[in-house]
Amino acid sequence: MSYLYPPPQFALHCQITSSNRIERTDIPVNSPVFYSITVDNPVGYTYLTNPNSNFQGQDEVQVGLDDVKIGDWIGTQDGQGVAFLIVEKIDLNEYTIADIDGWCLRVKGGPIYTQGDVCIFRVNEDSIPMFGNLSLGSGASFFSIVSGSYDPLQWVADMVGRFAFRNSKSQYVTVYQPLGKGGPAANLFVLGESIYIDENGVFQKSAGSALGVSDTIGIVTSKSIPSDDWFSFRPSGKYFDKSRGPDDFFPTPEIIEQVGEENVTLIAGTKLYINPNSGRQYTTVPPNSNPYATWIMIDENRAIYIAGSGGGGGGGGTTAVQVFDGGDPYWVSAPPTTIWPVLDCGGI
Repeated sequence: MSYLYPPPQFALHCQITSSNRIERTDIPVNSPVFYSITVDNPVGYTYLTNPNSNFQGQDEVQVGLDDVKIGDWIGTQDGQGVAFLIVEKIDLNEYTIADIDGWCLRVKGGPIYTQGDVCIFRVNEDSIPMFGNLSLGSGASFFSIVSGSYDPLQWVADMVGRFAFRNSKSQYVTVYQPLGKGGPAANLFVLGESIYIDENGVFQKSAGSALGVSDTIGIVTSKSIPSDDWFSFRPSGKYFDKSRGPDDFFPTPEIIEQVGEENVTLIAGTKLYINPNSGRQYTTVPPNSNPYATWIMIDENRAIYIAGSGGGGGGGGTTAVQVFDGGDPYWVSAPPTTIWPVLDCGGI
């Protein structure tokens, strides 16, 4: 006997009854803009836990604010992909939301509409919105309210377009690195250039660095947007940010082999390998044979899942990796005996 359980996608119509911008002076331009909000009047939908042919005697479950999680998004009636990430759930009705990268503020060109009817939805691992159950049962839907002034199909198109363009999980990662941080200023990187992150959390050029070649985590895809202190890179794998939503599989010190009988501290540039010995799942020490790297840490909350490679590491590989040099020639071959190549795990 098979059963139906709560779907991971949902659209929950509710209202923001109050909102206040949280002023932050310690964050640079293009960083999130935060709001404290209160929501009310949720209109969810119901599903049957075990439907059969006559739908008799079934348990109906109502989807509502209890199902809202950190990492869900709130879309407003403004259109143009205006949506806010839920970064804190204070209680059932109170949340802290974030305008990631200041997107909403920029596309609207002024104060953000953060009160009124909204739609809470979820995105999948590739940061694609999942608009299931848009009818929201028999109650008034978000779209029936919006349609008077804004085409609901256009709203969906705008929202999907926003996440396709600003896909922070698989397309690129935005970095703030001004001059004087300990590495190249953001505007000094070259498009297509390979980069790595050092133990101080500073992004450096891989070419010309023996250690950097083995720790390459991606290539530069843009720079000087919105200013010379910013650049973006396409990770060589999947990028995860635990601070933007819970990831139960995200590595923690408790599942990594201890060093000196102490749990390791996850710092920038830490590489995690599958532990070939009995004990904890990962180790920070590359095994002598068949090293298999899976994660490179950016900091304790952010990491790139690289799904390591077997053939090139440990000094026994025969395949060289091409690294973008930025000079002439642009691409150079990295010695296979010194690298731990990573695999691109896909993306959009």
